[in-house]
Amino acid sequence: AAAHGDLKTIKRLLSGGTPPNAKGARGNTALHAAAAEGHTAVIRALLAANALVDSRAADGCTPLCRAAEHGHSEAAATLLVSGADPGFVTPKYSTPLFMAAEHGHAAVVEVLLRGGADPECWNPAGESPIYLAVQNGHAEAVAALLAGGTHPDTTTPEGLTLLQLAAKAAAKGDLKTVKRLLGGGTPPNAKGAHGNTALHLAAAEGRTAVIRALLAAHAPVDLRAADGYTPLCRAAEHGHGEAAAMLLASGADADFTTPKHITPLLMAAERGHAAVVAALLEGGADPERRNPAGASPIYLAVQNGHAAAAAALLAGGTDPDSTTPEGLTLLELAAKCGQVRV
Repeated sequence: AAAHGDLKTIKRLLSGGTPPNAKGARGNTALHAAAAEGHTAVIRALLAANALVDSRAADGCTPLCRAAEHGHSEAAATLLVSGADPGFVTPKYSTPLFMAAEHGHAAVVEVLLRGGADPECWNPAGESPIYLAVQNGHAEAVAALLAGGTHPDTTTPEGLTLLQLAAKAAAKGDLKTVKRLLGGGTPPNAKGAHGNTALHLAAAEGRTAVIRALLAAHAPVDLRAADGYTPLCRAAEHGHGEAAAMLLASGADADFTTPKHITPLLMAAERGHAAVVAALLEGGADPERRNPAGASPIYLAVQNGHAAAAAALLAGGTDPDSTTPEGLTLLELAAKCGQVRV
């Protein structure tokens, strides 16, 4: 009756002496069942009959856990007003706030935070409510957590910033979460694992919409990671031509040199990313800039059999009469390496 919201039957049973705390399948009480379905009138009737607000089912969950898990904010508020513990921890180290955040129930998140839930609690895996909300792409829950006191500089167990985690989730189209984080005060230049920013990660994965949002929030375009790479280096290395063009249009240094004296053009040419090569040359990259071993971009493209990249380099101003560090012409290098297509 509680699960179906049958208030008349509930009242009749209670007045007839049915104990409000009787447990049924899986140790659930009628209050658990009503909370799971969001039947607030039934919840009020059960509480008025002295139903235990924090009774535990066989899985260790309270009625508030059920309301949080299933997204019933009014039911959650009713339970909290009656003394439900907002910080209750289940045997699996979850809390109502964890459940609501993981499932994207923003209204429940707001109710729990107003009721005293701790937004900075962590489970044994090092995960926080906002980590779960960001990871699962729940932008509104993220916004509610930030508004409720979650620190925007929180990092994940893997050492990622929240923006980096959202940028990874953007592979699933999660641009809303990125924007919510930026709007909630998350710094766009915060560094996470290996000194990468969200812009580095978005560039490495070619997430142009995320790149655009980060640049609009004034993310530094040439900030260096621990290995000395800029976001443009990441885009060049992984072959994302549109991302590279976007970064260049925002002022990225086309000829930036890493601590190992490698430029984005050398990276793109060596890996055969012709679209990136074209974008870099259009953005002003020097086609004749060589690495410490004396290898030029076209040397690397020819040596590795990347015909399209070699063609892009020639079209972009590379001297066709260039010679290799060994004194070979480009044709001789192609023949030596067996690169017939080049």
